[in-house]
Parts: sequence; C-alpha cells; structure tokens
Amino acid sequence: MKADGAALHNWRASLHATVDRALECGARQKREQSSGQFGMFGMASDDASDAEDSHQTLEFATAWTRKELLTFEKSAIGFYVSGHPLDDFIEKIGQLNCKTVADLTTAEPQSHVRLAGVVSDFTVRNTKKGDRYAFFRLEDLSGAGVKCVLWPEAFKSKGKEAANDALLLVTGKLDGGQDSLPTIVCDEIYSLEKARIRNSHFGVSYAVSQDSTQTLLIEFPAHDDAPAMYEKVSQTLLSHPGDCDVLFDIHLREDGVRVRLRPARAFRVASGQPLEDALNAAGVSSTWVDPNPAQTAAQGS
Repeated sequence: MKADGAALHNWRASLHATVDRALECGARQKREQSSGQFGMFGMASDDASDAEDSHQTLEFATAWTRKELLTFEKSAIGFYVSGHPLDDFIEKIGQLNCKTVADLTTAEPQSHVRLAGVVSDFTVRNTKKGDRYAFFRLEDLSGAGVKCVLWPEAFKSKGKEAANDALLLVTGKLDGGQDSLPTIVCDEIYSLEKARIRNSHFGVSYAVSQDSTQTLLIEFPAHDDAPAMYEKVSQTLLSHPGDCDVLFDIHLREDGVRVRLRPARAFRVASGQPLEDALNAAGVSSTWVDPNPAQTAAQGS
C-alpha cells in the first residue's frame, strides 16, 4: 500500500488508514464461514452483511506529505518510486560542486570530498572512553551509498544535523577507495536545505553553514621574503572557500609593531584540519577565535 502505483497516489493515506478495519472484517468472515455460523435472521441477512462489509467506505486521513510518501516507499520496498528526496535540490547540488558516490571509486585516498545525500542507518556508539561517535550511510541521487563516520569531536560539534532521512551536505576525508570500499571521515556536515551558495569570488562558488561564528586568526612572523609568504597564504585561503572571517596579525620587523588587518571577503574560509595544515606548511600559525570587530586595527577593502 505504501509503495503502490501513481494511480493511487491521492488515496494512499486513506487506504492505509483503512487496512486494519478491512483485515478485521476479512478475519471475521473467515471465522464465521469456518464455524458454519449464520446471522440472526438467516442466510439472506448474512449475505447482506457480507455485501455491506465488502463495500466499506475508506477512512478519512490527511494526505501524506511528499516527504512522508517517499519515506514510506523506501521503508516498504527499499527504494523510492514516485520521486527522490533530493529532486528539489538537483540544481543546488550542482552549484555546490558535489561528487557522486560513483566518483569516489576513482578519487585519491585521503583526499577531501564533498557529497550531498540522504541519511540512513544512522547509529550512535560509545568509544572505550565513553565518548559518543556516529556512523551512517549517505545515499546520493543514483541510489548508491557510502559509509560516513563522525568521530567524537566532530559528532559533538557537528552531529546535531545528522539523523535518519536527513538531507545533508557532507565534507570530509576519503578513507579507502579504489581497492577498498570508501568511507568518508566527516569534518563538516550541514543541512542541505540550510546550506547556501555564496556569491562567486574569483570564479569560486561554495557552500556555507548559517551557523558559522568563528574567525580564523593568522599570525605572520617577521620574514625576509614577506611578499612571497603573503601570496602563498592568499592562495591557500582561496582554495578553502567558506563562510568564516579571517584576521591577519602581521609582525613588522622594523619596530616590533604588530598590525591586525581584516582582508577582503573573498578570503573567507571553511574550517577544517586541511586548511590549518596548509597554513602551517606556508609558514604561518593560525587559531580559531570568537569574532570581535573592536579588535580590528584596520580593514581591507
């Protein structure tokens, strides 16, 4: 009933609500036939009762929402019939430059990937230390799925969006792949509905969370070749676009003065270990701080 054809689309909720009564009626008739019992007024009355039972009206029921309909289809037969929960987000998924599960088979192990999909088999476990972590299956539009893991730190800070049937945008490190089944170790997860496309900066479009509140503070040490360091850091920031503001602390060699600058919005970034590792390789230190515009000494255009 939950996965019946499109012709019954508008009747499914009422049909489903009537199932119990119909089964009860059928069971009663079978018992009466087996026992040889008849109605009080003889066979004719019993036949009339049977005819009435066989033409029962449907129970009134509020029509299922599209989300409920698709969820029932998946639970009944293991796949969607009348559509897919991601259908309304096809354009957005393309703008977010997401990979598909099929793409993961050729992706480099340990590379960072971004996928959008529907959550199933969401499970929470405890480590030996008692910390909670979670794993789940993320299914894309093709119906293919990949295992995703939220280790304790990520689960504590990002796990609130994860649940069965949730539509998520996931970014993380690809563990395995090519010669083994891939797993995504999640750095960030967002509700696909809340994720949004920022204006393009230098040809780069990206998705961000509406809940982002931290600012990345980058400290530039005094350096003999400061312009080269600035260029390397700038390219690193542009390759990790996101919604977090950036502040620069620059130490001037001449007089030991430290200057704090806020660069242009094009340099807003997504949080994650890959960005921090890349900045460290560029020769600068970084830390996440709460935003405080009052501390900004000067602002870039």
